[in-house]
Amino acid sequence: MHGKPSIINPSTDNGEMSTCFVPVNVDVPNVYAIILKCEHGEFIFKSPKIKQLWEGLKEGQEVIVTYREVYKNKYNSYKLKESRLIKYEFIDVKPK
Repeated sequence: MHGKPSIINPSTDNGEMSTCFVPVNVDVPNVYAIILKCEHGEFIFKSPKIKQLWEGLKEGQEVIVTYREVYKNKYNSYKLKESRLIKYEFIDVKPK
């Protein structure tokens, strides 16, 4: 729960404009992410597993990351013309 904001709604009463306050509850789910730094740069990982990892890891802790490299390939007459790394897909992270 992230607060209980109020909304001001205009209303008419006997042909005159007035405002009334309507309390509203806002329920926003928590979002967890882990930022990892390595020789490739910084990476932000979000996944259903992240909450447990986020709760179990400490800032500065060394970890072993399992990831997949994703390439964009271009072909010319069925021969590979160009292959370019476009991202790293997070698979898992475990304490070292």
